Amino acid sequence: MVLVNNPDRLHGIYRPSSAVADNDNYLTNAETIMILYHHPGACSLADHIALLEAGLSYKLVSIDRNKQTEDGRDFLTINPRGYVPTLELDDGTVLTENLAILAYIGDRSGTLMPEDGVTRWRALEALSFMSTAIHGNLVPFFKDLSTPEKERAREALVRHFASIAEQLGDKPFLLGDRMTIADP
Repeated sequence: MVLVNNPDRLHGIYRPSSAVADNDNYLTNAETIMILYHHPGACSLADHIALLEAGLSYKLVSIDRNKQTEDGRDFLTINPRGYVPTLELDDGTVLTENLAILAYIGDRSGTLMPEDGVTRWRALEALSFMSTAIHGNLVPFFKDLSTPEKERAREALVRHFASIAEQLGDKPFLLGDRMTIADP
């Protein structure tokens, strides 16, 4: 996939290179593009990576801490929960939660979501673990919580990252020899 110097990656809109455009999942109508609402440095980065790897067309819209989109809209009218990631589908449907969005992108990609069997369930298991155990233990570092709470979270994160490292082993990706939604 061409990411650098791609003339179609303008104004926050990304369209895959022509090599990826042959994929049946490629959206050719610019009016039916998905929108990923994100905040730089937030967990929505995983969804952004998955969209890039999937080769799907999308528009990236940044949300500020005041819940305003970069074009001045009230983000709470798009997602009343008020957090990212949020993916607005080409038909206007809005998905929230990393696990759901990554599973959707994985299915649409035709490559990032294992089709069936235990590998598919392992991908969802890994996403769930990262969304709860890992992400949940990062909270004390972004909020003004006590030192003991931060230390407990740090100890839990060390255990959790060791578990993921053990699962990864010598494989190039968490579930084997190809990237899945469990990897971004």
